[in-house]
Amino acid sequence: MPKLIPDLRKSFIDAARNRIMSAEDHDITIRQVASDCGTAVGTVYNYFPSKEYLMAAVMLDDCAMNAVVSQYISSSGIKRNDVFLSLII
Repeated sequence: MPKLIPDLRKSFIDAARNRIMSAEDHDITIRQVASDCGTAVGTVYNYFPSKEYLMAAVMLDDCAMNAVVSQYISSSGIKRNDVFLSLII
């Protein structure tokens, strides 16, 4: 079994997210993600068996971040509407 590096997994997720956000057609490849991280294509497949698994990891990472932000807002006494308005103004 190949040696897995936790920070590299996160780097793949971040690179895929950046590709999704910047691509006009949102059609990204594992090759692009690997290149963005300076690794071989096979290294990405050590962490994610397919592009679909990588995309699912991006979505789960986003959900987790949203949960953390939501918890912070709830515990800080900041009104949710104030936060959302500040993001769109």
